[in-house]
Amino acid sequence: MFCPNCGTKNNEDAGFCVNCGTSLVVETVSDSKEQSQESADSMIPVTPVDSVTSVDSTTSQIPATPVEPVSPATPVEPVSPATPVEPVSPVSPVEPVSPVYRPRKPLPKKVIGIIAVIAVIVVALIVFIVVGKKSENYEALATKYFIAEQTCKWDTVFDSIDIPDGEFLTKELLSKAQANTSAQVISNYSVSKQNDIYKNILSKDKELADGEISKDVYIEYRIKGESSNTTDTIGVIKLQEKNLLFFDKYKISPDNLVKSNFTIIVAKGAKVNIDGIEVSSKYLKESTSSKASSYSVAKDTYVIDYLFEGDYTIKVTQENMQDYEEEVTIDMDDDSYTYTDAKIDSTVSDKLASTGQDTMKTIYDAVVARKDFSTISSLFVNDTKIQSEAKSTYAYFMDEQITAAGIGLKKVSWTSIKGTVSQDSVGSDGVPSVTITVKGAYSATLTSTYSTTPTDRTGTITSYFYYEYVNGAWSLYDMDLSEIY
Repeated sequence: MFCPNCGTKNNEDAGFCVNCGTSLVVETVSDSKEQSQESADSMIPVTPVDSVTSVDSTTSQIPATPVEPVSPATPVEPVSPATPVEPVSPVSPVEPVSPVYRPRKPLPKKVIGIIAVIAVIVVALIVFIVVGKKSENYEALATKYFIAEQTCKWDTVFDSIDIPDGEFLTKELLSKAQANTSAQVISNYSVSKQNDIYKNILSKDKELADGEISKDVYIEYRIKGESSNTTDTIGVIKLQEKNLLFFDKYKISPDNLVKSNFTIIVAKGAKVNIDGIEVSSKYLKESTSSKASSYSVAKDTYVIDYLFEGDYTIKVTQENMQDYEEEVTIDMDDDSYTYTDAKIDSTVSDKLASTGQDTMKTIYDAVVARKDFSTISSLFVNDTKIQSEAKSTYAYFMDEQITAAGIGLKKVSWTSIKGTVSQDSVGSDGVPSVTITVKGAYSATLTSTYSTTPTDRTGTITSYFYYEYVNGAWSLYDMDLSEIY
């Protein structure tokens, strides 16, 4: 490509003349303009020039307009080369922008609190209804009780039954009382109900109960290994109190578990203990007085209002007596327990044997010295009747042993003496009294109506002394003395 300004040859794709700097794009643009003009002229019909100059003679000749010669182009001063443009630094690629996470605005604490309260109320209401309805299902309660009783789950049995408060009606005592009961293996059972049971035994009312306050549940079952079915009737009592203020509440009637008014008879002053619990004086209903006789003893009668049926350890303790302990089974056919046959404690027995020996010496010495009964009356029970009888016995013996004339026993000494204690038995009432048998070998001096000369005698006699425990002390209530000849 030649520069239109200076005529310098340039590359075909050069934008400027390398010599004068003239833009070479103009030419191209001019050419484009000329091409566009040519395109426009090609669309208008043009009469050929020859036709114009050689017009038909019949037509008027139009002389051609003379064209003025083009003046030569004024030379263009060379253009200074364009200042090179500094290259633009490449733009660093823009990192992709992650979408911005905008957290939701938290709910106000007040709103959260309200929602929590509503949720708690809804849950509580559901639980309230479920628990309340469960308490009204007395058939399910009877079934639960039946299964617990058959499998010896006594804690569950206790929680199901309708019993009053009492120190002998505790969960622990029920478990102990039924400790020897064997669990049953049930192959199958069925449950049905009816509303005509008897009232709770604790109410002592044996009339048919109103179906509104009590129900009857029949459970037919087969014990594994048996050839026939068994049917249990379980009484259910509707309580006056409501469960959760609105729902009916039921308990099982304890007719086959509770024994009422169980009587315990012991010797007067004895203490009764049932499975480690002392039967206190509040259960003492009757106390007989002791009689001034060797044929009876005082008794105490205790009545326990309610006691579970089953096996117990009853222990009876009494001052001066051996402790007595017995395993007792109480069921519907047992109404009472009696123990009055207390045994003298061995330590007490030894002391009484020694006391009897001393008593024998004291009484025979009093006879030899011709002492009045008043000097020995303190050995006897402080009772008018006993004192009177003892005085008569002493006087009669003195008359037999020594005459008014002074003939008789002058002196006595004991070469050996031994007391033996035996406990008296007075029917089924027991014996708070003992007999002390004293056997003594003596050496004595006597006179007689046949000879006033004293004679020495030796021999053995046996006397009997009867004691009972009165007012905290063992005292004589009778004696049987043997004469020395």
